[in-house]
Amino acid sequence: MIDLLGIFYFIPAYIWFLLTNKTPNLAYIFHRRYFVRTRGGYNDFMSSLYARMVGKYEIKTSSGILGDMTHSDVMKIVDAVNKKGYHVLEQKLPAQLVKDVHAYFSKEPAKYLDVDNGEKVQYSKKKVQFDPNNVISPRYQYEGAQVVANDDLLNLVFDENFNHIAQEYLSLKPILDLAVIWWSAPAKGKGANRAAQMYHHDQDRIKFLKFFFYFNDVGSTNGPHCYVPGSHTDIPKGLRRDGRFTDEEIEKIYGNRGDEIEGKAGSIIAVDTRGLHKGKQLTEGHRLLFQIQYSNSLFGQPNIPSYQLSKPLRPKLKALKDKYQRVFSLIKEV
Repeated sequence: MIDLLGIFYFIPAYIWFLLTNKTPNLAYIFHRRYFVRTRGGYNDFMSSLYARMVGKYEIKTSSGILGDMTHSDVMKIVDAVNKKGYHVLEQKLPAQLVKDVHAYFSKEPAKYLDVDNGEKVQYSKKKVQFDPNNVISPRYQYEGAQVVANDDLLNLVFDENFNHIAQEYLSLKPILDLAVIWWSAPAKGKGANRAAQMYHHDQDRIKFLKFFFYFNDVGSTNGPHCYVPGSHTDIPKGLRRDGRFTDEEIEKIYGNRGDEIEGKAGSIIAVDTRGLHKGKQLTEGHRLLFQIQYSNSLFGQPNIPSYQLSKPLRPKLKALKDKYQRVFSLIKEV
């Protein structure tokens, strides 16, 4: 009965989204519920409809931080993600870029996750500089305006290679709907749920692809991204709920606790976080991670971010924004 009522509500709510670009809160709840109950079938069906309606940009080759990429180069990455759920790219970010970004955000103040606020995900009102010798939270996160104010990150946001890969994975013109960078630090288990350090499925959008960038060396003890290979294709019995899962629950179903993706500074990972994943809790050190996400639609999480630029785009980036208008629709020019 609940599902039937949900369907009758969901259809007009989705029409409302098409008219206003806003997802009603209750529709988002049903969106998450349908992912679990259909084991992703709802998302696959909606994605196929979007692919037919939206179409693709004509991209034969793309040039960017990964080099000059042909369709064949891109499809090798897409096929790997389709098979496993994630893929560690062969290319790495230039060492100087990594060094510059790490130094920049070492001085930039961030809001931190409030671990004393029950189970609600809430960040501090004040900003503090991340101090690895005085850790007060497992996560220190920067606002969107701070991300696009950094020229190195802005170049990654506009990089044509990642747009090219996302288009082929999503089978349509994507939308870049998330660009975020944060520090992770040891917190003795505090806030693990809210800091995304327990296994879970991301369900904010219908279909999406993320790129993770490590800005320092990441090993087993300082927060490697963890992923259960193949878990993006189905939801096994015992895990069909919307929530967090313990390592023990994962091991009981899959026979292991997933892959720990370690990497040197500059490592890049393409990930479909519809699959089961987490950031491993840190026991020492720190991690600075940048993430961009491309989605096939903004339907889902009602809070849609926007990225206000503080200065005019350079001519090259302006040309890319004009060329790929759907991709960069959430980036607001001055």
